Amino acid sequence: MKESLRVELASAQAAENRLKLLLQATSEGITILENGRHIDANKRYAEMLGYDPRELFDISVLDVAAPKYHEAVIERIATGDDRPYKVDCRKKDGTVIRVEVYGHSIKYEGRMLRLSALRDI
Repeated sequence: MKESLRVELASAQAAENRLKLLLQATSEGITILENGRHIDANKRYAEMLGYDPRELFDISVLDVAAPKYHEAVIERIATGDDRPYKVDCRKKDGTVIRVEVYGHSIKYEGRMLRLSALRDI
């Protein structure tokens, strides 16, 4: 392997490790959605909602948001609205928590994704 490629790969790995560390250290729950389905989430997001992180990949954001907020959540995702808003979320055990959501639509490798940060309020 050429030295420049080896350095580039090592640098990319280091950047990925730093990003993972930042995502796990934050007090906010962070998730990435594609078409309303979870494709990634940090540990805090799973803990806030009472799920094992692997379980999140089997559910959509509508499984988490309380039914009375479904329309608002769908609209925010569809329009790419990035203004913060408050939502009641249902934890896995059925209890409800109020969160403030900061969502941002991003294009990644040709895919439209929604990056959302949730703060338990």
